[in-house]
Amino acid sequence: MKFLHIGLMTLMAGFSNVLAQEEANAEDVMVNIEGQDMTMEEAEAYMAAKEKMGGAQQQREMINLQVNYDLLEEPFADLQDFIVFEVGETATLNYTIHNLDQEETYSIVGVSGAVLSEVDQRNVANLTETNITEIVLAPNATGTLRHKIDMNLTEGRYYILPLLHVKDKNEVKRVMSNPFKSSSLVYIVSNI
Repeated sequence: MKFLHIGLMTLMAGFSNVLAQEEANAEDVMVNIEGQDMTMEEAEAYMAAKEKMGGAQQQREMINLQVNYDLLEEPFADLQDFIVFEVGETATLNYTIHNLDQEETYSIVGVSGAVLSEVDQRNVANLTETNITEIVLAPNATGTLRHKIDMNLTEGRYYILPLLHVKDKNEVKRVMSNPFKSSSLVYIVSNI
C-alpha cells in the first residue's frame, strides 16, 4: 500500500512577498534573500520555486499580509513532524490571512500553486487555480479559507507551494510565502 507523509513547518511569522528575483553565488555561505537568512541550497531551491511559479519580477513589491496555514486533517500535529496520507487522499490547507497594512485593503480572490520535487525542485504537478468567494481584508482584518489538494502523486518527496491570488488596487497578484523562513512550508514525503 502506498502512503504519503505530509509535514508542515512553521519557523516564524512573516510577510508574504510577491514573487521577486534575487541571486546568490557561493555554495557554502549563508545568504540573505528578501530579508531572510538561508543556506545556499535553500536559496537555490527558493529561487527555482519562484521561477516555476511564474517567473521573476524586476522590482520587489510588498503585500503586507501574514499568511499561515495548517492541515485540517491534523490540526494539532506538531508542524515539524510528518503526517501520513494514503496516496489518493485529500489534504485540506486551512489558511488564516491577516492584513498587516495600516492603510490598504486587499481581497483574496483565488488560490493555486505547484508541487515540486524535493530532489531537483522540478514542477511535477500544478495545484489547479480555484476561484473563491472574494475575501475582503480591511486594514488589520483577518480572514480564513480552505484549499483542498488531492494527493494523487507517486511515492516521493515533494514541496507544496500554494499561492494566494490577491487583488491590490484592482490588480491581481500571486502571493507566496518564503517557503524556507516564513510562516508556512509544506513537505510531502513517501513512506520508505
